[in-house]
Amino acid sequence: TLDDFYEQYENLSGEPYIIKLYMQPFKPEEPFFESRHELFSLRDSAITKEERFPTVGGVDYRTAVWFNNNGVHEEVALTGILTTLFVSLVMLTGTVVFDADVQNLVLKPIERMMNMVEQVSKDPLQPLYFDHTSGSGEYETRLLEGTIEKITSLLRVGFGEAGAGIISANLNLEDNTSVINPLIPGVRIYAIFGFCDIHHFEDINEKLGKDIMTFVNTIAAIVHNYVHDWKGQCNKNLGNAFLVVWRIGDEHTLQNILSANTGGDRQTMVNGAAQNVPQKKKKAYAIDLRRVPGVDAMADMAMIAYLKIVAELNRSKEILAYRSEPRLTNNGTTNYQVSMGFGLHAGWGSEGAVGSLQKVDATYLSPHVNMSARLES
Repeated sequence: TLDDFYEQYENLSGEPYIIKLYMQPFKPEEPFFESRHELFSLRDSAITKEERFPTVGGVDYRTAVWFNNNGVHEEVALTGILTTLFVSLVMLTGTVVFDADVQNLVLKPIERMMNMVEQVSKDPLQPLYFDHTSGSGEYETRLLEGTIEKITSLLRVGFGEAGAGIISANLNLEDNTSVINPLIPGVRIYAIFGFCDIHHFEDINEKLGKDIMTFVNTIAAIVHNYVHDWKGQCNKNLGNAFLVVWRIGDEHTLQNILSANTGGDRQTMVNGAAQNVPQKKKKAYAIDLRRVPGVDAMADMAMIAYLKIVAELNRSKEILAYRSEPRLTNNGTTNYQVSMGFGLHAGWGSEGAVGSLQKVDATYLSPHVNMSARLES
């Protein structure tokens, strides 16, 4: 029968596809075919009605068919869900990959640079080194890190031990201002001050002309290397003279050391005798460097550094070559030998910046620094 024919057709979900068929004038009173269970159990959106009014042989016909599209809707919904899951997975994967790139190429290098600045602000004299072998693609940030390393190295070379406070104060992360203030108050420190002078420099300068820079830098390399090897710092280069320093400590630190060594009583040494200083008084008292632990060894290192410099001046090939320099020996008619004078003195000095915002020199000022220069002469 026709009923059996229509029941053979199924939709995508296995349900009957045609659930109702109404044909006139074949069955004018009732549907030609009807599946009441699907018709009443399905949502309206899952039922599609198609209706035609053909005229054949002068006779008007009416055909109405109700289709079950529930399987199509389910397939569309499933496809939408799968599409949403796929898009979400792609976005999640892209986010993870992008976040990893941002972390490795941007955030980590910036954190390293921030740690560098913080490290310099805490200890400007500590050498910095960053391992650039790990990671790839950090070209711009590596360039910035290398630039910061070079700048901080130049700052340490330019300011030296005396300028550590200037660097630290201006790189302090707690200070949000961008204004550089190199003119910070000085600090009283105790140190062994050394003064090295190249003898007959005016005459040498006149004869060598532009080559005087090579001559001075050859000697400076020897002086600086041995001073550094024996725990000293090179503070100033004055052309024919060098100011070197073996820093013992700042006044506050040495007071605490001596106070601890004397059982907590604040004392001062006058002519070798300890004198009590009232705790109420906050002003500084004299410090006897002979009572500071390790000063004798530091003084020995300063003297050994001087001896090493003298020895190297008489065995360095670069320095010995000047003994046969025509301009210094009048074409071999006179003798020439590099000669230097040295002075050492221990005492206090004001450590800080001298100059203006246009040019600043970090150095030491005190009668004891001048005494080392007078001792050299």
